Amino acid sequence: MYAGNFNPSLSISASNVNVICSRDVYVFDMNINYLNKISPVSVNCVNKQITPLNNPYVSNSIFHLRTFDGVSNNYFTETYNGANKLGMSAYADQTSAYYPRPNMDDNGNIYFSGQNFYSKFDAFGNKIYSKSLFFSPFSITCLTSKSDQVFLFDYEGVGNLYIVRPDANGNY
Repeated sequence: MYAGNFNPSLSISASNVNVICSRDVYVFDMNINYLNKISPVSVNCVNKQITPLNNPYVSNSIFHLRTFDGVSNNYFTETYNGANKLGMSAYADQTSAYYPRPNMDDNGNIYFSGQNFYSKFDAFGNKIYSKSLFFSPFSITCLTSKSDQVFLFDYEGVGNLYIVRPDANGNY
């Protein structure tokens, strides 16, 4: 890393703690002992970003990868057991996953939230639902909990706080 470029993301699974810096993922065990380093994004990949999917209830580390080829965005999840890649899935409906704020529940479902919408995908990238929000938030962040549940939070500068808890079908 070079000066001024240290902006890590953290992820946690049942077995690993990961520190993501740019193109590299540093893997630690739960006692913070260094295990390995992986690089899901090679130096030849242009405009590819890694986002961790945090969940202490899943056994392996899962990353959301976003690639922009100059025309469209592509989205993938890559699953790792330590530093070994176990699998990859692509999202079936990439148009509703354009906003890179993914979260994951302990069933492996992946949620995206953005301005005026939120979506849910299964672990294989198949869309379960995509819903519109009936108010105009400034920005949305979301947090998943156990058992097929997501919470969406938005705070507007004028003092309005929205907390949305959709049911399993996405209705709120």
